[in-house]
Amino acid sequence: MKEFPGGVLMLFEGHPDEVKVESLNDKLKDIKVTHNPKSDSVRIWFDAVKNDVGQTANEKLVFSHNKGAKKTVLTVFLYFTDTIKNVMDIEGDNDGAALPPKAEFKIASGYYIDKIDPSKWTLNVKGDSLNTIPFKARISETNPYKILVQSDFISGKSYQLTIPKETVSSFYTKNVQSKRFDFDIAKVDEFGSLEFTLSNAPATHYWIQLLDDSEKVAYQKYTTGNQVKFDIVKPSEYIVRILVDNNENKYWDEADLATETFAEEAFVFYKK
Repeated sequence: MKEFPGGVLMLFEGHPDEVKVESLNDKLKDIKVTHNPKSDSVRIWFDAVKNDVGQTANEKLVFSHNKGAKKTVLTVFLYFTDTIKNVMDIEGDNDGAALPPKAEFKIASGYYIDKIDPSKWTLNVKGDSLNTIPFKARISETNPYKILVQSDFISGKSYQLTIPKETVSSFYTKNVQSKRFDFDIAKVDEFGSLEFTLSNAPATHYWIQLLDDSEKVAYQKYTTGNQVKFDIVKPSEYIVRILVDNNENKYWDEADLATETFAEEAFVFYKK
């Protein structure tokens, strides 16, 4: 285990579906635990200041976790000397480039986001602070460290999104400073579309991915059938990869040497 902003990070081997964690500390009973199925890490969140944990000296914390039928006790020593890194912040998560047409503006935080109050946010066309633009914001369904903002953005326009402090919440804290995000919407003619017809499509769901030259996923879809279309694609050269969800659990299972289980099917097409 080790310290991370907002709590401690617990790492272990394997890819469990569920992990149960308990605090064995008298002064630290109010905790929140987050774990994604199949992840090899658990985050334990708590208010170190309120519970006076590691504020003036190195402090021993003990936690137990149940990974399956096995129960393990782990110990970590914490001393929160740097308060800055334990402050919740938000930042744009859009690769610094103009936003593609019809895309959502993404905001990220190092803290798990459990509540937002977008009624206090404002969206304007850059240079027009008097007129606000309707928008919708939500916490990402697949990544609770991200916020997605949707509006009828117009290609070629520039926008400003203002998020006041204390309108984005984690379990025990809120964003401590207001932020304004300036961003542009790319023109439609800077993009194209790409359609695939699979002659021997998987019988189950699968991910079809477009990888850039560093083999990072640039676009992907989780789908079924033999027809797949990407409506907005930046012109470039891509590698196509298909990961088959053979067991339909919405997770691509890697090989498990302990159980002698093969990885789920994968196909890579390097022709560009």
